[in-house]
Amino acid sequence: MAAGTKSDTATEPGRSVGSAWLRDGVDAGEVGVWRWDVLTNELAWSGNMEAIHRLPEGSFDGTFNAFTRDIHPDDRERVLALLHHALEKDQRYLVQYRLPPGPLGAIRWVEGRGSILRDANGRPTHMTGVCHDITSHKNAEAELALRARQQEAVVELGERALSGESQADLFAQAVNVVAELTEADFSELLDLSQDRDTLQLRAGYGWNVDIVGESVATSEASTQVGATLRSSQPIVVVDFAADERFVLSERLTAHNVQSGASVTIPGSEGTPFGVLAVFCKRIRCTSSTDVRFLQSVANVLGSAMRAVQDKERKDLLIGELRHRVGNLFSLVQALHRQTGQSATDARDLEMKFGARLAALASSHAMILDGGWQKTSLRGLMETTLAAYRDRVSFSGTDVRLPADAAFSFSMALHELATNANKYGALSNDHGKLIIDCRAVPDALGQKLVMVWKEQDGPPPKERESAGFGSRLISQVVERQLGGLFRRELEADGLRITIEFPVEAGAATTR
Repeated sequence: MAAGTKSDTATEPGRSVGSAWLRDGVDAGEVGVWRWDVLTNELAWSGNMEAIHRLPEGSFDGTFNAFTRDIHPDDRERVLALLHHALEKDQRYLVQYRLPPGPLGAIRWVEGRGSILRDANGRPTHMTGVCHDITSHKNAEAELALRARQQEAVVELGERALSGESQADLFAQAVNVVAELTEADFSELLDLSQDRDTLQLRAGYGWNVDIVGESVATSEASTQVGATLRSSQPIVVVDFAADERFVLSERLTAHNVQSGASVTIPGSEGTPFGVLAVFCKRIRCTSSTDVRFLQSVANVLGSAMRAVQDKERKDLLIGELRHRVGNLFSLVQALHRQTGQSATDARDLEMKFGARLAALASSHAMILDGGWQKTSLRGLMETTLAAYRDRVSFSGTDVRLPADAAFSFSMALHELATNANKYGALSNDHGKLIIDCRAVPDALGQKLVMVWKEQDGPPPKERESAGFGSRLISQVVERQLGGLFRRELEADGLRITIEFPVEAGAATTR
C-alpha cells in the first residue's frame, strides 16, 4: 500500500465506510447485494447470493435469466411483473418469493428490495438492491396463521355442537378439520364398544369408504389406540417402523402409514368414549401445538357426546317419573279407599291413613336418595321399623329392589309392623321380631325368601277372615311382585313367609 494512502478498512471522520466494511456487514447480516444491467440483461451479485438462493458455489452464470429460473414457478410471473412495474413507474422494488422446493420438499423464502438508476435522459439503466432469506419469518407467520385457524375451527365445532347438529355431521366435520389443519393424510374418530374390546370407525378422512361403521381396531395395549385409552396423555409415534411399543395393524400397513398421533375423547366419570387420531404416510413428528389442537377437538366431541347422553338420560327419567307418579297416585287412592273400609270412624280413618301414607313417604324418600334406581330392602325394613330397632334383629341377604317394587313392598312392611305393634310381639315389653332374608335358586334364576318371625308376644289368635293388612300384603306380594305369601300361627308367635323372584346379582350379603 503506497505511503499516505488510507486502507479500505478504515475511514476518516465524516466519511463512508470502505468496501471491506461493507462486505463484512453484508456477510454478518446475511444480506446479498445485486445489480442488474437493464440494457445488457447482465446480473452481478455478491458471493453470498448463491448460498441465499440455494445454488452450488460458482454455478451462477451472471445472467438475469439464471436468476428467474431460480424462482418458484408459481411465483415467477408475479416477480417479473413487479420488476417491470417498478421500471415503468420509477418506484422502488419490493417482493417476497419462494425458491424451487429443496430436499424433502422444503421451501425457502427470499425477500428482494431494489431501486432504479437512470441516465441523463431519464431512461432506466440499472436496478440495484439487496436480498435476504426470510424463511424463518414466513414459517413463523404461517405457524401463527395455522394456529389461529385451528382455534377458529375448535370454536366453530363447539358452536355446531351446541346448536344440536347431528353427531354424524359433527363427527364428519371434525375428522376433515383435524386432517386439514394438521396436514395429515388420514384422520379417524373411533368409538369404544360396550364390551370395551373393540373400536368402531364412526368417521374418517382418507380411508377406504367401505370401512366406516366397522370395527377397525382393538383396545389391546399393544396398539396405539389401545395405549391411548389407557393413558391420560396423547400418544405420538414419529416412525412406526422404529417404535417398539406398538404393533402396526393390517389396516394401517395397507394405507402405508408411517407416523401418527392420538388422543382420548373424554367421557363421563373418567371413562373415555373413544379415540381421535391422525396418521401420515411420511415420517414426521406432530408438533406439540398440533397435539393440543387434536385434544381440543376431542374435548369438544366429548362434550357433545355427553350432552346427548344427558338428554337421553333426562328423557328416560322423565318417562320413568311419569310412570311412577301415576302408579303412586293410584296406590294412594286405593290405600284411602281400602283404609276407609276398615276404619271405625273419621278419626280412625285419619290415623290409619296418615300412618300408611307416612310409611309410603319414607320409602319414597329412600328411593329418591337412590336416584330413582334401586333401593335396599334392608334399608326399607330398617326405616319402617326404626321405632322398634332395639327389639328387631336382621340376618341373611339384602336385595336391591327396583323402585316400583320398593314402593309396593313398603306398604306390606308397614302393615306387618302395624299388626305386630297392635296384636303381636311388638305390643308388649318383651316381644322380639326376627327377620331373615335368603337368596335361593329357583327354576328361572333366583328368589328371595323372607321369614318374619315374632316371639314372646301375646299368643297369636286365629282370625275368621283376613283383615285389610293381610289382604294388602297378599296383593302386593302375589300380584305385584309375583311371589308367595304364607301366614302361620306357631306356639311361640306368628311366622310369615314371603317369597318373590329377584334379578341375578341383586342380592348382596350384609
